[in-house]
Amino acid sequence: MHYKFEAEQRQQEVREFQARHRARLAESWDLEAGGRILEIGCGQGDMTSVLAEAVVFAHSSWYAASSSQLAHLLETVRPWAKRLCFAEWDLEPHSFDQFAHYLAISIQGQIEAFKTQSTSNVRTPLSKTHVQASISGAGWEIERETEIDAHYLQDADWEIQAALSLSIEELEGLKLPPKYIDLLKTHQEILLRVSKPAGNKSLSVYSLVAS
Repeated sequence: MHYKFEAEQRQQEVREFQARHRARLAESWDLEAGGRILEIGCGQGDMTSVLAEAVVFAHSSWYAASSSQLAHLLETVRPWAKRLCFAEWDLEPHSFDQFAHYLAISIQGQIEAFKTQSTSNVRTPLSKTHVQASISGAGWEIERETEIDAHYLQDADWEIQAALSLSIEELEGLKLPPKYIDLLKTHQEILLRVSKPAGNKSLSVYSLVAS
């Protein structure tokens, strides 16, 4: 019973951290009360619970199967709302202790490139510059951008665990070239050395508003 209580307490702490982060994203978008929203990739609804208007991508752009699919989706929703509220991880580490989070994302992204179907949270990790170009290319005009410190979130730990749990058998099942498997194994070894069992520092988040 003691362990069960500790687990439930920890889950509650995680929910509070994630909800606090979503509230900061909403503040960065300066949404008007009483409006309506369309959230893309709402997940468990943490973001929806603190929003009020516009088309929203909150840590959901990497669910796209490809950069072209994301661009098409941005074009599709363009007529649906006057504003686009967008937030995603910034792949550029600002300090060395964020490198493990970046490397874990990179490992998963390289593997996802060879999959035809996936349910992974990291399928098409794109740079901020790439996403900004896609947003502009879809007819949106970026009005402002905010950087949000998200180092305290647990996402770094989750992505590191996911990257390290990938087995050689799984990689071989994707019919990857042997040299490529060796490269991914090397990246896993480096990730294991530069990461901690828990408490890894997450990357920063960029949040922007377009119209």
